Amino acid sequence: GENGALAMLECAAGCNCDPQNFFPVCGADNRNYFSPCHAGCTDVLESNVFVNCSCVFSDPADVGTVPPASPNQTASAGLCTPDCHNFYPYAFSMFFMAFFATLTIMPNFVIYVRSVSEVDKPLAIGFMAFSTTVLGWLPGPVLYGILVDSCCKIWTSAGACSLYNLPQFRFRFHFLMLMCRGSSMALFIIVFLIVTFSKTFEFQSHTDEIEEAASLARSKEKLEGGKVSTCEPDEKREEIETNEKL
Repeated sequence: GENGALAMLECAAGCNCDPQNFFPVCGADNRNYFSPCHAGCTDVLESNVFVNCSCVFSDPADVGTVPPASPNQTASAGLCTPDCHNFYPYAFSMFFMAFFATLTIMPNFVIYVRSVSEVDKPLAIGFMAFSTTVLGWLPGPVLYGILVDSCCKIWTSAGACSLYNLPQFRFRFHFLMLMCRGSSMALFIIVFLIVTFSKTFEFQSHTDEIEEAASLARSKEKLEGGKVSTCEPDEKREEIETNEKL
């Protein structure tokens, strides 16, 4: 909070901390600090544990107030482990969302090829692949890259992000995902309504085609069987003529 940030600045004001030297530490109060210097730590142990941290609160319940001088407080290297109570429900819902999304791939493909005439099916498939690439695969990485970069709080001199604003990243990421999926669903519903109310369909059954193909196959088998059977009388006739000549 505002009071906590002011308190941290007050207690570390005389340390001359480098604002570019980002080395996060987790205080005993379960609070992240920019560096051991910003936490007011003066000594370090061999296990990357910083001691004599005057800016670390002695009690996590006191976060947001001016911390008293507590030379015996400690801080460990790295960010504090966040509490994520909704991880498993989130993973469960995302798994089923992705699973049901994959189930729509083949029905959508069937709709594409059934919506055009026989001669236009190759063109429809090519246009579908082209539009998917242009509208999805090309701008997708760029948009999400811009989104990720916009949530960075601390940049390094090499151009890498050292710390992200996780609540902001979480909101923007899911907002963009829902916008894309919602737009796709809205367009699908609009096209469905337009096609349904503007044209009368004649649904053709493919049962006749299957029966016709099966009938042709049976006729072919009969013809092949007939050729074999018609050879027997000819052979017998030749034997009779040969015997008569003798």
